[in-house]
Amino acid sequence: DKKSYTTARKYAKLASENRPGWGKPYMFIGEMYAASGARCKASNEFLGWAVSWVAVDMFAKAKQIDPSMTDKANEMIGKYAAYFPEREVLFQRDMAEGSSYTVGCWIGASTRVRAKR
Repeated sequence: DKKSYTTARKYAKLASENRPGWGKPYMFIGEMYAASGARCKASNEFLGWAVSWVAVDMFAKAKQIDPSMTDKANEMIGKYAAYFPEREVLFQRDMAEGSSYTVGCWIGASTRVRAKR
């Protein structure tokens, strides 16, 4: 449930603070964000796509701070970038690629708008 994800994210962030340069907590957070897609989409269809943006952000951060995570992070980035919305969807919603977007649901994280490539 929502509270469990929030608590798990809190402890993952604490783990990363206590062990700088460890990417695994960010991989874990990214996986939680990605797993929330269907549930978040139930309240707002667009959130189903937007959670993939923040998930990819976490995977990118994991490999940035911990090069040992690069292969797994790149695999997950490829998997979830496939869920980015089409350009037409962004156009219909008057959203510009690169603009800021705050993902609601339980996530509450800012990211940038991206389209499927």
